Amino acid sequence: MKHYSEFKKKINGILEVSNTLKSLEKISASQVKIIKKKINHLDFYTNQILLLLNRLSFFYTNKENFFLNEKKEGQKILLVITGEKGLVGPL
Repeated sequence: MKHYSEFKKKINGILEVSNTLKSLEKISASQVKIIKKKINHLDFYTNQILLLLNRLSFFYTNKENFFLNEKKEGQKILLVITGEKGLVGPL
């Protein structure tokens, strides 16, 4: 027959696991906020790049331009936008 002390040890063990899970939930919730903030920054960055590319597209109306021609499957283009001290504009 089990004694009171054995039941108490099991209950305390369950309570410790419960407390650990609660603290892990709090840590995860704080990380979600940080990740959402980073996503917002990436969205802003993406929008700024799209605006810049739209502005640049007005200068390239020549049909023979490499960037405006249809691309073959698997062909990739790397576009690097820089200035003297890093990225251009508010980026």
